[in-house]
Amino acid sequence: MLKTQIQYLVWFCALLLILEVLNTLTGRQWLTLGLVPRNSDHLWGIVFSPFLHHSWSHLTSNLLILIPLLWLTLLLHWQRAVGLVLLWLILMPGVLVWLFGRDGLHVGASGLVYGLLGFLLYSGFTSGKFWRFAIAIGLLLLHAGLFWGLLPGGHYLMSWEYHLSGFICGLLAGRMMPGTSHQRQYSGKI
Repeated sequence: MLKTQIQYLVWFCALLLILEVLNTLTGRQWLTLGLVPRNSDHLWGIVFSPFLHHSWSHLTSNLLILIPLLWLTLLLHWQRAVGLVLLWLILMPGVLVWLFGRDGLHVGASGLVYGLLGFLLYSGFTSGKFWRFAIAIGLLLLHAGLFWGLLPGGHYLMSWEYHLSGFICGLLAGRMMPGTSHQRQYSGKI
């Protein structure tokens, strides 16, 4: 099981790296696949923008946080609907940014980063298990600085809209995930 989880993690990271190589070799032409809010010509950006980055440093900064969060998600929630959670966290923040984001190009995996963080925090705090609660506290302390990214301001290339929508969608994914205390409360399962 651990071997399969690591393979998924490696494949996902390899996809991001391959796309960044192609984007670099084409003079950043792949950024035209990014998300531009309320522009129907860039509707496909909802799908593609989490996989595209402005630069290698942009990709690296996202990967440094994404890899441990994705690994922790795979480790803690492997038997559940992780694929659906990841699909939700890739697509839904993009939908929200497309509807409500400020004009401009929005690309990068940071919406997924914030989504995974929100998901792990919600599922950890509501699991009813001490060790998952402890992991959520650790994540909260370790990544406390990320919460500044949920607010407007900062660098003009930073999409706080993607950060905020990713975090909200992560919280919603945690609430909808089978096996959370919210789900057990209404299904009668322990």
